[in-house]
Amino acid sequence: MIRFRLSGLNGWHDCQRRVAFGSLKDHVSGLSDIERSTASHIGSAVGTASHAGAEYLLKAKKDDKIATVTDAEEYAVDEFLGELNNSEFCFDDQTCDRNEAIQQIRQITRIFEAYMLDKLNPLRIEERFNYIMGCVEFSGQIDLQTKDLCLWDLKTSKLLGSFFAQIGGYSIAMNKNDIDTGESCNVIHIPRLKIKKAPYVHEVTYGTLDCEKVAKKYMAQIERLFSTFLDCENPNIFNANPSSTLCSNKYCPIFGTEFCSVSRMNPKINKVL
Repeated sequence: MIRFRLSGLNGWHDCQRRVAFGSLKDHVSGLSDIERSTASHIGSAVGTASHAGAEYLLKAKKDDKIATVTDAEEYAVDEFLGELNNSEFCFDDQTCDRNEAIQQIRQITRIFEAYMLDKLNPLRIEERFNYIMGCVEFSGQIDLQTKDLCLWDLKTSKLLGSFFAQIGGYSIAMNKNDIDTGESCNVIHIPRLKIKKAPYVHEVTYGTLDCEKVAKKYMAQIERLFSTFLDCENPNIFNANPSSTLCSNKYCPIFGTEFCSVSRMNPKINKVL
């Protein structure tokens, strides 16, 4: 059984081969040996810590306990420092060092508390759901389901992307576990910004059925292609996207490896003029 994280549905349309490798490497002999070592991006660490701060506030609200935003900030920063001590991270122009990351985590946590917490009535927080389809076990951990059964997902990416496939996958997995979901799926986007920039928050609402429709299409493709790969072990059955912004030795663990012939083409460029 191959486990596929439902968060991977967001990147499936961008590069199937990169996303597939993340799930297959632990299940097919020899694949983990070709993986390149890449530093984790600081954006993921800021996002994980900010989720911890939001979770702290939501659980306190659900349990009718008092929690200050300062408590939530400290909890989130502690989570970040723990992860920072155990992993190597790649900083960028948006988050240039450790101190700026901490400031961003504090800012995102404060914005969540100020603009979103009052309107959210937690029912389920950070619960994991699994759904088996053929040779694949789809697994996802929701951020929040409110008492009106709607799903909410916190995103801290620099840009507002399309997250409907992931949240649609969550809804499908919950339904398969006999848990109803509401008519809408929602994304709270509090971007990771330079501290000097004015912060903002977006609330994005999708129709649940629309999200599920996209997720079902991707999940069926994944199960079919994974099943085929187990028989032939030919990575070329997965589409590769050399135009992806992640197609580089900095971000992709299979860039330049035998698993991705597209990234090994290395064309020769002659200056004509």
